[in-house]
Amino acid sequence: LVGHTGRVTDLAFSPDGAILASGSTDRTIRLWDVATGTLRQILIGHTGRVTDLAFSPDGAILASSSSDGTFRLWDVATESHLQTLTGHKDAILDIAFSPDGTTLAGGCKDGTICVWDAVTGEYQGVIIGHTEAVTSLVFRPDGKVLASGSNKDETIRLWNTNTNDSRLIIRGHTGGIKSVLFLPDSEILTCSVYYDFLRIRRWNADTGTYRQTLISDPYSSTNLAFSPDGSMLASVSWGDNIIHLWDVTTGRHRMSLIGPEGVGNFVFSPDGTVLASDSNDNTIRLWDTATGSLRHTLTGYAYAPDKLAFSPDGRTLAGGSDIGESIFLWDVATGKQLKKFVDDHQQIPLNFLLYGLIFSPDGRTLISTGTLISTGKHKIRLWNISTGSSYGILKTDESGVADRLAFSPDGKILAICFLTETFLSETFLWDVTTGKPLKTIIGHRDGVTDLAFSPDSSTFVSAGRDGTMILWDITKLLGGEKN
Repeated sequence: LVGHTGRVTDLAFSPDGAILASGSTDRTIRLWDVATGTLRQILIGHTGRVTDLAFSPDGAILASSSSDGTFRLWDVATESHLQTLTGHKDAILDIAFSPDGTTLAGGCKDGTICVWDAVTGEYQGVIIGHTEAVTSLVFRPDGKVLASGSNKDETIRLWNTNTNDSRLIIRGHTGGIKSVLFLPDSEILTCSVYYDFLRIRRWNADTGTYRQTLISDPYSSTNLAFSPDGSMLASVSWGDNIIHLWDVTTGRHRMSLIGPEGVGNFVFSPDGTVLASDSNDNTIRLWDTATGSLRHTLTGYAYAPDKLAFSPDGRTLAGGSDIGESIFLWDVATGKQLKKFVDDHQQIPLNFLLYGLIFSPDGRTLISTGTLISTGKHKIRLWNISTGSSYGILKTDESGVADRLAFSPDGKILAICFLTETFLSETFLWDVTTGKPLKTIIGHRDGVTDLAFSPDSSTFVSAGRDGTMILWDITKLLGGEKN
C-alpha cells in the first residue's frame, strides 16, 4: 500500500478485518480497504506525527494520538472527525478501549494514564503510578483490570478499573516493556527489549510471579552449549539471568533456569543430566536438566568462577576464576568442595590469569592454562586430581593467549591454540607424558576458533575465523610429512 509521504508509525485493523488504518510521520491517517488494497480516506487534523491507533470493539470509532499532544476520535462510517479529547498533560503513546467499548484509556509520556468515557468523550480522571512513560495498555477480557507497561521504568502495573487503584506491580524485566497482552486464562504476556534483544515472557496476573520465557531472541545469545547427546541446547542472553533449555529436535522451549544476574558460562555434564553455570555473584550453580531444579550452589570464590570443566565420569567439576584465584574441585553429587589447587612451591593461591581448564580422558589430570601475573609469561599446568598438586609445567615463550584446548581421546597428546596480539593463531601439540612439544601448526589465515580430535586419535581438526576447517593426519604431521 503506497500513499504516505513519511514513515508509517502505527497500524490497526478494524475488528471485522475489512479496514486497515495507518498513521504516519506525515501527520495523516489513511484508511485502506483490505480486500482491494485501495485507499478509502485520508483523515487530516493532527499537526504532529501519529503515535498510536485503536478501533473500538464494534469498529465504529477510531482513536488516534499524536506527538502534537492531541487525542482524536473519528467516525469510521462517515470517515469524519468526531471530537478531540482533553485532560491529559503530555503526549499519548498508547491507546486501549475497554472490551465493552465504553471506556478509553491513554498511556502518557509523563507516566500517567488518562481515562475517558468513550461514548461522550468526558474526561474521567488520571491513574498515577509509573515513574516513566506508559508505552503499553490492555484491558483484561472482563474489563475489570487494566494492565500498563513502561518502556523505561521496566514495570507492569495492574489497576482496578472501578476504582483506578493499584492492584499489582510486576517487576523483574531486563529491558523496556514494548507490549502487554492478556491471555485467555487471564495470565499476562509481556514483550520487552534490552539493547535490541527481544524477550517474551509469561506472568501470573494474580500474584505477579514469573511463569515462563516463551521467546528469547537467539541472535542475542552470548553463550550456547549442546548436551553431549545433542538433544538439548542451552542458551543465555547478554544482561539476562535466565538460562533457556531448548529441544533440538522440535525447536521448542523446554524450561528456564532462573539464577542471579550476570550468568556467563555454562557446561553440561557428560551424561547431560546436570548443567553447571557461573554468575556474577561469585557462585557456581548445578541444575537438574530433567526437572529444572537447582541441585547445589557452590560458594567460596572471591571472583566469578567463569572457567568450568566436568571430569569424564561427570562426578567432579573444576571451576576457577580468570582473575587469579584458586581452582576448586567439587563433588557434583553432594556439592561439597574436594580440593583447592594452590601453587605447590610457594603454597599461595594461584597467581595467574586463568584462560582454560580441561580434564584428561582418564580423569586423573587437570590442565590449566594462564598467564603468570608477576612475569607476564604463559604457563600450562598439569594437576594431579588425587593429590591436588601440580606435577608439571609445559613451558612456552608464546606471547598470545592459550584459549583453546583439546586432548586426544587416548590421552597422549594435548593440543593448545595461542591467540596472538595480531589475532592470528598458532596451535601446539604436546606429549602429555614427557611434557615436551611435538609440533607447531600454522595453517589458518585468521584466528582458530575450535580444536578437536577424532575418536581414534588419528585425525586432528582445527576451525578458523577465515571460514575454513583443516583436517590433519597425526601420523603424517608428527612424521614431518605434508597433510
